[in-house]
Amino acid sequence: MKVIIRIKRKIDSSPFLKSVVVLFSGNVFANLISFLSIPILSRIYSDTAFGDYAIVISTATIVNGISTLGLTSAIMIPVEENKAKSVFTTAWISHILVSTFCFVLALILLPVYSIYSITGSYSCSLLLMYLYVLLVGTFSLLSVYANRLRKNRILFWNAMINSLALLCLAIPFGLWGWGGTGFLMASTGGYLVANIQMLYHMNPFKKIAYRDCISVYKDFKDFIIYQFPSNLISTFTIQLPNQLFSAYFGNASLGGYAMCERILGVPMRLIGAPITTIYFRHSSECIREYKDISGFTYILITRILILAFLPVLILFSCSEVLFTFILGDSWLLVGKIVSILIFPYVLLFCSNCVSYCLVVIGKQKINLYLSLLYLMLIVASVVSGFYVFSDFVSVVICFAVALIVFNLLNLLVIFYYLRKDFGRFVRFIGIYLLSIYLGLILIKYL
Repeated sequence: MKVIIRIKRKIDSSPFLKSVVVLFSGNVFANLISFLSIPILSRIYSDTAFGDYAIVISTATIVNGISTLGLTSAIMIPVEENKAKSVFTTAWISHILVSTFCFVLALILLPVYSIYSITGSYSCSLLLMYLYVLLVGTFSLLSVYANRLRKNRILFWNAMINSLALLCLAIPFGLWGWGGTGFLMASTGGYLVANIQMLYHMNPFKKIAYRDCISVYKDFKDFIIYQFPSNLISTFTIQLPNQLFSAYFGNASLGGYAMCERILGVPMRLIGAPITTIYFRHSSECIREYKDISGFTYILITRILILAFLPVLILFSCSEVLFTFILGDSWLLVGKIVSILIFPYVLLFCSNCVSYCLVVIGKQKINLYLSLLYLMLIVASVVSGFYVFSDFVSVVICFAVALIVFNLLNLLVIFYYLRKDFGRFVRFIGIYLLSIYLGLILIKYL
């Protein structure tokens, strides 16, 4: 009992921990719903349907990555609330215009070129993708603005509303045989309901003139010059495996990879999302008050890695049996992919949690360089893996190696520019990697 009271006092005394707990509790329920729905959805939707859904969502995510011109994170920067509303509205207008331009361009190219291949109606999927892009982009902007206002309760309900709406729509759509199109409609509906919930509780929009938009573009030109191309390259790179796996191996193989991402994404959404949200807010406030964030960042990353040590070893050794049991015999491939990607995803989890660090300390240019490196590594790993090995699992292994290399380098660069704790982190990560290696060797030969 004393331990619980001590933990409660520690949480109450820390604004960071208190905010994380509120968002975490919402994500617990949301991801519990999402996780429990996986065995149901895997039996309603085929791997091809998941692949169709994944390739459309992947393309939509690329459009969303460029549509706000890098201004999404700039919403957190202004001291004055009126200025923040101007940034939000300008970013939203940019999102609508860029998204609409991409949709119209896809329609013009419709008779001669398809940007992806699916088993259902391509033109119908384009329209649904456009609606999805508009809603998800608005959702992202509203979430950042709610984070700025410390509206933790709004963010708490967001996760649950989105998951519940998606599940309630996905099950009947799947039973009616709507395949990937039905799953896309369900996902779109989830974001629509979540957006309505946020707009009910706050109004971030402001009536602005053309010159106000130009003023925002000028004031936050570093975000447009460096953060925009960085977001474009990063988003494109993250989605590139989906595009290449679909092109090289078909949407059935992509469906296995997409299901793996859905499973490994549970801790990302459950724990990583609230940590990323609050880290961005907390670090922004610290920088505005000229406080150091290096020690705080070091403690966060090292504790995540320590907590992930045993799950990495367990999933590496028994993921095939575990996920075949959970998902069904037709999803054997997912277990193999999970065992390959579990450690790279832990490092990716760490990188995502502190992804705004370089932005907050004004190193957008470094972010751009890292994004370019990430793109080159992913392209080289997937393309070379395809031409050297040809089989899907071997290509995933090459992709996993690239993820490990980049995310380790990314964390090292972050600590280098934070100035402090760089040497301490190098020593820690060296010991950690050696421990993981020895643990995997023991599991293999025991």
